[in-house]
Amino acid sequence: MKYSFLIMIVLCLCLSACGSNGVHDGGLTPMPPNKNDPKDSVLINNIEQFLARKGAPAHSQYDFVRVDINNDRLRDGIVLFKIPYSYWCGWSGCGMAIFKAGDNSFSFVSDMMNIRGPIYIGPAQTNNYHDIVVRLSGTNMPDKNIMMKYDGKNYPKNPLTEPELPSYVNIKTYQQYLQ
Repeated sequence: MKYSFLIMIVLCLCLSACGSNGVHDGGLTPMPPNKNDPKDSVLINNIEQFLARKGAPAHSQYDFVRVDINNDRLRDGIVLFKIPYSYWCGWSGCGMAIFKAGDNSFSFVSDMMNIRGPIYIGPAQTNNYHDIVVRLSGTNMPDKNIMMKYDGKNYPKNPLTEPELPSYVNIKTYQQYLQ
């Protein structure tokens, strides 16, 4: 009985030595810090930097939408450039850029040309990014919906070279953005 009591005291002392001195760290495996969804103003700043790097007109006008395209619970930025029309657009559409959201930041992912709205985000993913469907029209080809898949580095530059959305896919099941 005496030894059992002594063993319990030694065990308690050993376990208390493994404590955290009053600081709770949430367990043995450190958890990554919570990421903060960046504000629209941060995206706008990144768009302005993109325009400057590209040598594009500073007064360029665009529409953007925030949507999580890589399932990291942060809203990424999809930007469709509109004006000046002669710089951003042509007979088959306009320029578009995608920015990945990070912890209060954005990083450039990809830019594309010949894009017309509406833009759809599909439920399927390629290399952990949702497939994007754009409308191909205004060309010498019949109008059609084009599937843009992420290749691990970026989305295709030009939808003219990409496959048509299969006819068995119901586009109404896709989330629609940017008219």
